[in-house]
Amino acid sequence: MNKRYFVKISVLLVLLIIIFMAAVSYKRISVAIEMMNSEDPPVWYTDPARDIITRKRACRDYTTTILKMILTNCDTGFPTWSNFIHAMSKECQRLPDVDHIVGITSGGWLIADILCKALCRPPAIKLKYSRYNNKKSFRKTLMFWRGHKTAKIEPDWTTEEHKIQLSVRPDVIKGRTCLLVDDSIGSGATINVCKHYLEGCGSTKVHTYVVCATKPEIVDLYYTNKHFIIFPWGLDV
Repeated sequence: MNKRYFVKISVLLVLLIIIFMAAVSYKRISVAIEMMNSEDPPVWYTDPARDIITRKRACRDYTTTILKMILTNCDTGFPTWSNFIHAMSKECQRLPDVDHIVGITSGGWLIADILCKALCRPPAIKLKYSRYNNKKSFRKTLMFWRGHKTAKIEPDWTTEEHKIQLSVRPDVIKGRTCLLVDDSIGSGATINVCKHYLEGCGSTKVHTYVVCATKPEIVDLYYTNKHFIIFPWGLDV
């Protein structure tokens, strides 16, 4: 009897903790959205970039965001454009000298363009690849943390599951050094696949940079080892 009572109390406490963390996460999201809406994106952002930001701000995928915040050490730092751009401009001092800066869409590309602007470089190359398309919120969150076999083996680029698109011809980066940029990593599967792809296109060296590095050992450079940040452009699409 005592054992059953203990189990019931334990389950109840766990449920209360989850409910409390979900409520706190939702409150943080609400505050972050209010702060994000107080500033517009940089005037020099291209129309495609602004379209992405508009879609992200219109999205209300609270489930994925709350799940990430519950499962991580959440940091809602620099939610406004001005603070974020200032932080990334300072990061430029640590970046290696490269020929091209490549951003993984969509968050990584938005960050890469900020780095290019601060370094007075041409606009970043856009690399489109996502393992999370058409996935439900809980499944997306699990994939984010557990990773995928593509992190360990070379995927078949011709399949729809692993289709990668560059905004330039692949031969543009042949024999060049690249900085591959993303906003955050969970398992590191996505950035590993994209790095292998750039190397397969003939890039002589691919450096990796991530703002939020859950596993810092996976990338060459990172801004913070906090697990999750609500970026100025909004929630997950």
